[in-house]
Amino acid sequence: MAIIGSGGHTTEMLKLLISTIDSNLFSDRIYVIADSDKLSNTKVSDFERQIGKNNVFIYKIPRARNVGQSYCSSILTTLIASWHSAKLLRITNADLILCNGPAICLPICLFARLFNFLRIKRIKIIFVESICRVQTLSLTGRILYHLNIPDAFLVQWPSLKEKYIRTQFIGRLV
Repeated sequence: MAIIGSGGHTTEMLKLLISTIDSNLFSDRIYVIADSDKLSNTKVSDFERQIGKNNVFIYKIPRARNVGQSYCSSILTTLIASWHSAKLLRITNADLILCNGPAICLPICLFARLFNFLRIKRIKIIFVESICRVQTLSLTGRILYHLNIPDAFLVQWPSLKEKYIRTQFIGRLV
């Protein structure tokens, strides 16, 4: 399951997938996109058409937080996105979540960790911090890092590895 954010998150995720994912090994792919993100939906569809021969599922859920939305008002939208995230995790056969920082990944990762804890379903979580984060983690990254949610927290700059000891420096992926 790849969580697709808008703008740069989409571009980075698709570059990450093309450079690291064996399409024969992961022939069934699940994408999660914000229901209002039409451009990312088009980019994912085009990307998969280029690769070919895969079973692709694109699910849309409400945004957890809109760009520029206040943190206080994002509580309600995050709760709504959380409900949809839990439902999505129950109906899919995802065994891996790959995300790179969009707010939409937060409720999905939290519910995946809860499902792991309750032994409902075992889902590994890999968080790849955005290439543009050189000195500090993104807001989503900080939340997931401090709650110790991802099974692997990958950073693309050595300065982040020095500051956040539970991360793994993997060099530049995109």
